[in-house]
Amino acid sequence: RAALGTAGDLWFPLIAALSSRYEPVSEEWAFPGQKRDRSLGLNHQKRQIIYLTPQEGLFAAAFVLGEQAVVAANRSPRPATVLAELNGARRRAEGRGIRLEVSTAEDLRAVEFLAAIKVEN
Repeated sequence: RAALGTAGDLWFPLIAALSSRYEPVSEEWAFPGQKRDRSLGLNHQKRQIIYLTPQEGLFAAAFVLGEQAVVAANRSPRPATVLAELNGARRRAEGRGIRLEVSTAEDLRAVEFLAAIKVEN
């Protein structure tokens, strides 16, 4: 909590919002080792929605979106920077990975948008 600083004001409401919007949501902390940061995975019915990684004064939100979700994201009026990053992400078998740094309410809205796209597609 201390490491998040003011980003804690975004972290906890995000988890609460996603948990109520897409219940049941389970939380799973991962500690991959000393070389990588710990992260919190939020799952909806055994499907990964998002990974959250606390950092100094902010947190990172990571998604893996399949092609159907990418198409849906491009159909909506969202920040061009988020869509550009998503469209520029490398395609892999599991989908396209995108990681956003969250330190403002605007960043949080982008994360909630991608979470909705992920769950609905």
